[in-house]
Amino acid sequence: MNKQLHGISFVEVNNTPLQQAISNNASKDYISSLKQRIAYEATVGYQYDEVSFTALAAILSNDYAFNPFKFKSLEEGAVYNAEAYPNPHGRIRGRANVTGKCSWVCLDIDDTTITDTEMHQILSKFNHHLARTSNPDNPYKYRIILPLSAPVEVDNDHWKFFIDSIAKTIGCNVDRIPRSQLLIGYADRKVYSTIDKDSIDPSTHLKWARMKVTELEEKRAVALPPGVAAKSLQQPFSTFGYAYDCAAGNGTSMMLGAVHHAKELGASREYIIDLLHSINNFWDHPMPVNRLQNTVMTSI
Repeated sequence: MNKQLHGISFVEVNNTPLQQAISNNASKDYISSLKQRIAYEATVGYQYDEVSFTALAAILSNDYAFNPFKFKSLEEGAVYNAEAYPNPHGRIRGRANVTGKCSWVCLDIDDTTITDTEMHQILSKFNHHLARTSNPDNPYKYRIILPLSAPVEVDNDHWKFFIDSIAKTIGCNVDRIPRSQLLIGYADRKVYSTIDKDSIDPSTHLKWARMKVTELEEKRAVALPPGVAAKSLQQPFSTFGYAYDCAAGNGTSMMLGAVHHAKELGASREYIIDLLHSINNFWDHPMPVNRLQNTVMTSI
């Protein structure tokens, strides 16, 4: 059996109000607000440990926020919002605080016609852990933990394509997520596990990610207008920095500003769509994709 240890960042969270709201058939808006509250609270206080793959199963059946990467502590130069978290402790989740490699991935499955038990069978040739998410009665929404045969170091731009490639090999669609994405386990969930088969070889998926990033860069270069505007659009982190680094709660207005700004610079529709996804993926708490499509993208 593979003796590889797997790093994990984790912090205990209070899922009780959310579980009660789901049991009481509360409104989607109220449930969403509770999830946002959990995300806010699960920013500081992380511990980091290295455990066996078998032990990782427990993270899906207890009330924890978790992530496959190691986060920096204050002593290691962690970046954080001092106004929101005046007395931070432990390791701090955030896009600027991700460090090192990861040796496993977690796929968040929300859009599928395959039940959790069916997926468990589909994945029978691979090591995995699988459990339902916030609604214990919904077999179509679950999380899958898959170990990698070797640790990898992937930046944010490549990460979304890397995850997407792995998901496609098992016939699923997943949202584009940043490396610092919040992942939540829920108490008393049944975990379906296979621990004596193969791990995912990351090499093919890394190649795919590199190819997609190159294609995207080439696409942007072709779509850009000439002159000074083109130079501005070629440096999105500088030109649209106000949107990438905006404070929580200002995301929609900053995105709308970026759309208007990009149009003034002559950007194509394709460029603006990619820009919005890039900004959203950069945030520690991304906007749900359907909300992004139904709000900001309608202004393009």
